Amino acid sequence: MSSAKHHLFRPEAIQRYIKSKEKAVLPRFVSPNTHTFLWFLLGLLMASILFTWLVEIPVFASGAAVIVSRSTLTQTTSDSAWFVVFLPADILPHLRFGQNLFMQMGNKRTATTIIDIEEETISPEVARNRFNLGFTEHSVFTKPVAVAYAPSVIAPGNLSPNLYQGSIFEVDIEIGARRVITLLPVIGRFFGK
Repeated sequence: MSSAKHHLFRPEAIQRYIKSKEKAVLPRFVSPNTHTFLWFLLGLLMASILFTWLVEIPVFASGAAVIVSRSTLTQTTSDSAWFVVFLPADILPHLRFGQNLFMQMGNKRTATTIIDIEEETISPEVARNRFNLGFTEHSVFTKPVAVAYAPSVIAPGNLSPNLYQGSIFEVDIEIGARRVITLLPVIGRFFGK
């Protein structure tokens, strides 16, 4: 019998096995499809953040408009009717000539343009007396108001605007815009108004 050791494996095979064990192999925690999907979600999140940062939405203020005759406003005998628009007093700095005023008349939303703005706010009592409004329970007449004027629009059914004299309409006016990101609950306060 031979005294030489007999190995079960060849020396070259053992060397290759040892070298393969020395290489660093990172474990795969996610499959390639999941990896692609996660990158897609990250891109979608970044696009959403960019969208909320760049896109602005309009901010509206609500108030009331009353149809009055032009003679009530200027002591003339003209038959044309005008909207006297009453808005909360804190809106006055945001009012500008030419702003669109939106109102619901019947089942139709109409628009007109502000052509004049009073420089001072007035009390509800002064508003009632100046424009012959009498008592009204509309919420805008319970505190000081900013006053603006707009020409009347054609009334529903093509009736004369004078037939609507004294009618009160809910109005909305665009007073500015703000970024979508400022509307988010937690982080919106960090981006101002």
